[in-house]
Amino acid sequence: MQILVIGYYGFGNVGDDICLAKTKDILNSLFVSPIVWILSADKNCYPNAVNRWNFFSIIKTIVKVDMLVFGGGGILQNKTSHFSLWYYLGFIFFAKCFNKKVFFLSQGIGPIRGIISKFILSWILMLVTKTTLRSQESSLLFKSTRDLKITSDLAFYKAPLYLSDSKLMSDSVGLNFCDVGSKCYYSSLVRETLDLGLSVVGLSFCSSIDTPLLADSGILKSDIKEFCVDSYYQPSTIQYYFIVAMRYHSCVWSILQGIPFIALAYDDKVLHLANYLNQPVLSMDAIQSKGIIKDAITTLTGNFGFYQGNIVQGRKSLLCSSKLNEWVFHDS
Repeated sequence: MQILVIGYYGFGNVGDDICLAKTKDILNSLFVSPIVWILSADKNCYPNAVNRWNFFSIIKTIVKVDMLVFGGGGILQNKTSHFSLWYYLGFIFFAKCFNKKVFFLSQGIGPIRGIISKFILSWILMLVTKTTLRSQESSLLFKSTRDLKITSDLAFYKAPLYLSDSKLMSDSVGLNFCDVGSKCYYSSLVRETLDLGLSVVGLSFCSSIDTPLLADSGILKSDIKEFCVDSYYQPSTIQYYFIVAMRYHSCVWSILQGIPFIALAYDDKVLHLANYLNQPVLSMDAIQSKGIIKDAITTLTGNFGFYQGNIVQGRKSLLCSSKLNEWVFHDS
């Protein structure tokens, strides 16, 4: 069995690399010695990497594999780039041209802007063999839900769970920023957090983006912790009071650690996850207001047991639903 796994891999984004690792775990558990080809950036360390910019190499790989698997993430969108949407839809189109099956694993789809884009996307999605989505909202773009199930993000698949000891409560707060367009507001968020007598630690899940943003916000580079796939699932070496999380997979990390978080909802996927676990949310418009982060922190710390309890209870269902991703390959 030869399989091409498609995603935004090889760019140093820990969330995407975790989705790749979990996709490979599922494939290795369900198929006997599969040969997994990985669509990736050029000059990377993945075995069996296929250069995402080499059209002939891509077509050659599609022809020889048995199936294509979109392994997690939210790559089907045109918020950041219209080219990106057409690029990934092209894989589905060419796969069907060569009579190859296409599977979606825990995909997040959207936002999709434009009537024409939505129409073409809905038409091409009919070519997908079986699908799992990480949100109900994404299913609205499918004309049929017969071969579709709602699951949770791949990062929850067989993930370990931790819970900090409330008796060892610290004043350390983890901060994660990733939206470059809002970087002018981050320094004030850091200052207001420090003004409450809390200490801050930067949490970077993409060293090329998060780390510079955290450093520019006033956090010392020595106080920035950079994650990788191996460290992501380890118990935290720092006792955090709570997390201020922007990246989707920074929220997921906080959930796995059992730490309440304030979500900076730069994207709907972050908003949906925070709402599912009933965690405080600040919109990107809200963070422009002076004192808003102090109010959110006061609300969270004043109701700490409530917010932590929501995570402890809600994450069980997220881990359970992540196992549904195996269903995609049943009878394949």
